[in-house]
Amino acid sequence: MKVYSYGKSIKVLGTFCALILFVFSIAVFFIPDLDQNQSLNLYYIFVPFSLIFFSLSILGIRDIFISKVILSDTYISSTTATFSRKLRIEEIEGYKQGRNYIHVYPKRRVYKKKLKFSNYLTKSWEIQDWLASHSHNLNFLEEEKEIKNFIRNTEYGFSEQERNLRLEKAKKTTKIVNIISILITVVVIFFKDFFNISIAILLFVPLIILVIVLSFKGLIKYGDKEGGESTIYPSIFWGFSAPIFLMFLLILFTIDILNTKNLWLPLILTSIFIFILCIYGSKEYIIKNIKSYGKIIMLLVLTTMYSFCIIMSFNSYFDESKVKSYNSILLEKRVSKGKSTNYYFKLYNKSLSKQVEEYNVSNSLFKRKNIGDSITILVKEGKLKIPYYKIE
Repeated sequence: MKVYSYGKSIKVLGTFCALILFVFSIAVFFIPDLDQNQSLNLYYIFVPFSLIFFSLSILGIRDIFISKVILSDTYISSTTATFSRKLRIEEIEGYKQGRNYIHVYPKRRVYKKKLKFSNYLTKSWEIQDWLASHSHNLNFLEEEKEIKNFIRNTEYGFSEQERNLRLEKAKKTTKIVNIISILITVVVIFFKDFFNISIAILLFVPLIILVIVLSFKGLIKYGDKEGGESTIYPSIFWGFSAPIFLMFLLILFTIDILNTKNLWLPLILTSIFIFILCIYGSKEYIIKNIKSYGKIIMLLVLTTMYSFCIIMSFNSYFDESKVKSYNSILLEKRVSKGKSTNYYFKLYNKSLSKQVEEYNVSNSLFKRKNIGDSITILVKEGKLKIPYYKIE
């Protein structure tokens, strides 16, 4: 019987990283002025992520110190932060090796759950050798099946050599595009004050990726590889999603929408159109297993976010309407304290609303204004008739 666990260096490095994550998850509650955006309090964004990071840091530290794999002549067992499972040799169907984890699958008739353990355990290759001698490498079996289907497909070339060259070109292109897209996203973070230029760059990156994916006729996928998944096709997930996430946050925190009535129809139509282009170009409408549904849902979320960015950018950039200024007297101001501190103004202008409206404002604006002061609401109509505003 042999026991495998993390080595000292992995334990030290893993604990250090988990502690950084833990400190960050706590520190976010003490960051001042997270509510500088008038229409969206940033606490609503940061607090959920803080709770997630807090949980991950605790689980990470626990996993580092208790994770182990036990091998014997008759069984394999795995203990992690969340479960402890065991499979006898005759119960094992095969195994898959992912980027970070090895998954051991039971036979269907066994009715047991799969085992999972890290690739970074000490002497993990010995575990792989043990699995290889007692079961099948399901990665190879899946790849062989996928390769056979690919070779038969004349859509990518008339000869096998031509098809293989096309696939290699797709892999190289994907790698280059992913790197360039992520680099552009990181650079834009440091120049986000140049809002129009930043948004224009971020808008064109996913558009270029969309064209590239269409040109490769399904060889490039949007969905990222799941744990234990093996495929010959490259994924452009990070290159496609990184600029969309950053652009979505920039627009969300910069443009305050007064009325969303005219937003929903163009958002739905644009999202459907881009989503269809994506699944048609990558051929991800082909459902292989239940995980494929998760990839399709993720792609739908990304295309909806991208559509929102396109609509709001078009609505504001091409807006030639004049700024309309509406004055209101500050009727009431209040502070709401809970998990976060929120600041509100109660304002009334009959041209904007038939009743008194409450606006979430920044801490700095809240401190500058007193009850009875004049408040200016600057409103632009928007190219698509989606009005947006700024409070001064």
